[in-house]
Amino acid sequence: MIDHEPDERAKSHFRWKAALWAGLGVGAIFIFLSRGIPWSSMGFGTSAMGRELPINSTPTYFIVNSFVHMLLSVIYAFVIGRVVFRFDIATAVVTGAILGVVLYGLNFMVFHYGFGLGDANEFPVAANHFFFGMMSAAAYKAFSVPRVQEQPPANP
Repeated sequence: MIDHEPDERAKSHFRWKAALWAGLGVGAIFIFLSRGIPWSSMGFGTSAMGRELPINSTPTYFIVNSFVHMLLSVIYAFVIGRVVFRFDIATAVVTGAILGVVLYGLNFMVFHYGFGLGDANEFPVAANHFFFGMMSAAAYKAFSVPRVQEQPPANP
């Protein structure tokens, strides 16, 4: 028999620790999948959430990209977790993917209009946000379920 009580308790309120762990965990995965999809990723820490940052120095490039990427991952996971915490897992994953695309739109506007970055191939950036949204919603749901306390064996 499956006990669904922990799942229901997880839906009662937003858990910031679950969002933090989801952001750090999925963000760490996406440092290796820097373009969102394995066959177009260029290596460890080469972009922040799929977008190349205009930095010239190689050590600085790696450090700044990794820091910005992890910061964005945690912020995105908080946003996604805050929206999906009351949903069941399937609805949360679909909603996370949609939120990932919305966050991509915001990211595009900030970098395109705010920082004046020119037109580039946006598909890897959009794919990164889409898959990050899915995975961080699933990770948030997994981390938000409280642990079940073991019951001591009954004395006969």
